[in-house]
Amino acid sequence: LENEVRRKESVVCQRFAERILPLDPRLQARGLGLIWGLDCSAVGSDLAERLSARCFELGLVIETAGRGDTVLKFLPPLNIDDTLLLQGIDIVERALKDCLGG
Repeated sequence: LENEVRRKESVVCQRFAERILPLDPRLQARGLGLIWGLDCSAVGSDLAERLSARCFELGLVIETAGRGDTVLKFLPPLNIDDTLLLQGIDIVERALKDCLGG
């Protein structure tokens, strides 16, 4: 399980670096294992909440966290299938593009 979590952590880190963070240079991602946060505070105080709502519309339940709910919280099950993990990140990417108007 530990090795799988490490492997999936690298998948999440790479996907964030390649597909999520380039959408706005003010976004910051922090994480360890499969616990990750996308800090949206520098982009707008309500962005994380709008992202959460848009993700829900697209079929993904994801919460906000942090001071003022400005962080989108990623906390998938440790045994999540790679396909589902990537689908979830793809939904976040789509929602982020929608929320940023791109």
